[in-house]
Amino acid sequence: MFSNFHRFWRGLIPCFIVTGAGIASSLPIPLDPQHVSSATTIVPVLTKTWEGMKHRMVDAYSIPFVHRPKSEQPGDAVSEGIGYGMMAALYSNDQVYFNKIWNAAEDHMWAGQFYNWRVDAGGAVIGTGAASDADEDIACMLVFADELVKSGIWNSFTGSKGATYAQRATAMINNIWNLMVANGKYLDPGSPWAKGAFVNPSYFAPAYYRVFAAYQPGQHDWTGLLDQCYRSYSASPGAALGLVPDWMTPDGQYSTDKLGYNAYAGGKFMYKDGIRVNWRIALDYLWFKESRAKAILDNAMRFVATPAKANFFQMDGSEVTETFTLGNGASRKRTEHSHLTLGMWAPVALVSGNAAMADSFATALMAFHDANADYWGRAQDANSEDTLHNEMYFDQFLAWFGAATISGVMVNVYDVATHNRFSNTIKEYRDATIQPSTRYRLSRMGAGSFYIHADRGSVSGQGDNQARDLSSPLSQGLNNSSSNTGAIDIRILDLVGREVR
Repeated sequence: MFSNFHRFWRGLIPCFIVTGAGIASSLPIPLDPQHVSSATTIVPVLTKTWEGMKHRMVDAYSIPFVHRPKSEQPGDAVSEGIGYGMMAALYSNDQVYFNKIWNAAEDHMWAGQFYNWRVDAGGAVIGTGAASDADEDIACMLVFADELVKSGIWNSFTGSKGATYAQRATAMINNIWNLMVANGKYLDPGSPWAKGAFVNPSYFAPAYYRVFAAYQPGQHDWTGLLDQCYRSYSASPGAALGLVPDWMTPDGQYSTDKLGYNAYAGGKFMYKDGIRVNWRIALDYLWFKESRAKAILDNAMRFVATPAKANFFQMDGSEVTETFTLGNGASRKRTEHSHLTLGMWAPVALVSGNAAMADSFATALMAFHDANADYWGRAQDANSEDTLHNEMYFDQFLAWFGAATISGVMVNVYDVATHNRFSNTIKEYRDATIQPSTRYRLSRMGAGSFYIHADRGSVSGQGDNQARDLSSPLSQGLNNSSSNTGAIDIRILDLVGREVR
C-alpha cells in the first residue's frame, strides 16, 4: 500500500501549479491510503470552509492574523490561531495565505525565541510568553512548507524578519526544546511556565516530535519527550475510558497550580483542550503506526461507541456541565454534540473502529455542514449548534482538522516529500545483477536512520537489516557478501517498515 502511495506522489509532483491567491485545483499531496469512504465528498467541503474561515477571520481585519470574532475581546488573535491558520493553509495548498498569516505573526508576535501568545486586533501584545502547542504547530508547518519548497510544489519565501521557512523552523525547534521542555522530558505549556509541575496533554504532539527528530537528526532527545507524553496519557484519571483532562500533573494527578487561559472546572474535564488529544495521537498512529496511540484510542472507541455520544466529558464518563457566554452575548451550554466534538472523535473511529463505524462518524460530522455553506455548523439549530452560538473560530478549525484527518488529507508531508526526493537519488538496486565481493554505492539525500533490507542475496558491512544513519549526502557503501554472481533485491525501508524507493 505504501509503495503505491509513494509512486502516486512521485507521479503527481510535476502536475501541481501553485495558483497564488486562493486554493489550487488540487491539494498538494495525495490522500493517505487510510481514510473514510466518503473522502471525495469531504475534500470539497474543506476547500469551501477554508475560504469561509479566511473571509471571516483574516480578510475582515486590517492585520491578517487569524482573529477570534467572538472571544471575550472580540477580534483578538492568539498564537494558536496562527498555527491553525498555517495548518489549514498548507493542507489547502494556499501558500499566499500561509505566508500572509505567518508574516503577521512575525511582525507582531515574534519575540526573538517564540511567538507571544496573544495580541489585540490592532497587533498590540496583550499576552506575553509562548504557548507551546502553538509554537509546535507553527514549527511543524514551517518544516512541511520547507519540504514543499524542496519538492518544487511551493515557491521559496523569506518572511518579513528575514527568515526562510527552514531557518525559522530550525530556530523554533531548538527553542521549543531549550525553553519549553523541562528535565528533558516534560512539555511545559509555555515559556517561562510550569517547569514540569503540570502539563496540558493536548499540547503534546508526539507525531511532530518524530518529524523534528528527522528534520534535525541527533540534536535533541525527542524520543524521551515522546515516551513521557505516553506515560502521562496512560496515567490520566480517565485512561480506562480513553479520556484525558485539559490539565494535570505529568503523573496523572489533578493540578492545584494556577492554570492557563480559560481553565474551566480546574482543568479536570476533557473539554476544549483535552478533546484535542484524540486528534493529536491519531496522527501519531496514522503517520507512524504508534501502538501506544492505538491502545489509548481503542479505549476511547469502546467508551464513545457511536457518533451520537460525541461530546465533552468528565473523567468518570459523564458529560460536562454549566453554561457560558460568548463575546457576542450569546449564552450556551458547555455540553456540545457538534461539528467540533465530532471532528475530534471521528479520528478515533478511523484508527480504532471498523470501516463502517468510521464512515458513520464521517456522516455525522458532515451533517453539521449545511449544503454549499462556507462554515461548519448550521444556520439554525434547536440545540444551539449554529452560527450564533458557536465561536466561529475554535469550532471551525477543530471540525476542519478532524475532517482533514479522516479524509486522508492531513498526511505527514515531511515523510511523503522526502520519500519523493529519495526516489530521485537512490539508484536502481532492485533486481540488479551484482558481482560477488564487490562494493556498491547507495546515494540519497535528507536525514534520518533507515534499514537496508535484502530480499534475495545479502549485504554486509554494518549488518543486514540493521539501522544505520544515511543522513550524509555522500554514498553509503554496501558489500555483496554472496558467494555467487546473481540477482539481489535491496529495499530501503524507514524505521516503521515503509519502503523508501
